[in-house]
This record gives sequence, C-alpha cells and structure tokens, in this order.
Amino acid sequence: PQIALYSDAFWTAYRAWIAFIDGTLREQGFADYTIEVFDEPQADKVSQEVFNRAMVEAHAAVPSVRLTVTSGVPHFFKDGQAFVDDWTFYAGSPKSTFAQAKPWIAAKAGRTTSVYSCGTSMRQELYRYYRVLPWKTFLVGADFVSLYQFAEQNPGFDFRQSPSGGVIYDA
Repeated sequence: PQIALYSDAFWTAYRAWIAFIDGTLREQGFADYTIEVFDEPQADKVSQEVFNRAMVEAHAAVPSVRLTVTSGVPHFFKDGQAFVDDWTFYAGSPKSTFAQAKPWIAAKAGRTTSVYSCGTSMRQELYRYYRVLPWKTFLVGADFVSLYQFAEQNPGFDFRQSPSGGVIYDA
C-alpha cells in the first residue's frame, strides 16, 4: 500500500524517519548534526504550509535536531524562517539573497549560514567552484562554505557518466 502524500500517515512516517536518522547517527557517535530538509525547494512545487509543517514535524520527532534548507531564492524566508536553524545560499547571487535574509539571520542567535555552488556537469569549472566560492562566502559574511563532490557510484543513479572511468572532485 502507498501512503498518500501529506496525509496523517505520511507525517507519522516522516516523524519516524527523522527519529530513525537521529538514533542511527547517535549510535555512531554523532551528537551534533544537521538534517537538510529541502534542497532548492521551488515555490510552485512546495507550498509554504508543507515547508513549515516539514520543519515542525521534524522538531516534534527530535526536538534537538538542527534543520537546514539549501536554496538559491529567498521565497520561504518570510513565513518559514522561524522553523529553519541554518540556511545554505546559492553562490550565483549571494549578495542580493543575503541582503533579503539578513534581518532573519540576525533575529535568531545560533543560526549559521553557508554559501554553496553546484553544477550538473562532470566537468565542473574549478576556478569558479573552488577558488571564487570561498571569497564570495567571505564577502557576504557567511559562517562557512559548502563544497560538494561528485563520485561515480551506481551508473543507474548518476545523472552524468564520465566518458572513460570514474571522476571525483574532493571537497
């Protein structure tokens, strides 16, 4: 049987999943961690109500969990900011995004901010990604920079295939 999206059963399963992640990480010795709830949410696909509820339900399952959202647009700042502990901003336009988010960031002590960049090409432009990104992070005053890596895994799940052999960008 399939669980209907955003039904009571869905939220029950979601809380159980968050609690499971917490238990697994704590068993492995991780007491301080952050869960990314949304990766680049789009306003036309995720309503503000669902966005907020996902945060509330995660905190209901594990009150001490830190929650983050990775996003290039500030759409959810205004009505969802009370629920997010940390925010990771897209490096494409961090100055304008930070300007809109600054009052929200300052409103809650202990929040952290980060700047990230990612690409869908196996041939990531390394100058922009590794050399310029830390400077953009510094210029906007974020707490840390987020660098990601791509390593060849299961060919059925990778969005790109390297023409010959595996490729890895260590972050």
